[in-house]
Amino acid sequence: MGTLIMHLKMDLKEQKRRRCHGHMTSLPLLPLQ
Repeated sequence: MGTLIMHLKMDLKEQKRRRCHGHMTSLPLLPLQ
């Protein structure tokens, strides 16, 4: 479970880095949560 949260946090950081693909990456992240 702890690793899942770490992955989500890392994904969020990546999304902020590449805001261009933020919409595409945020789609699969919704069901993950």
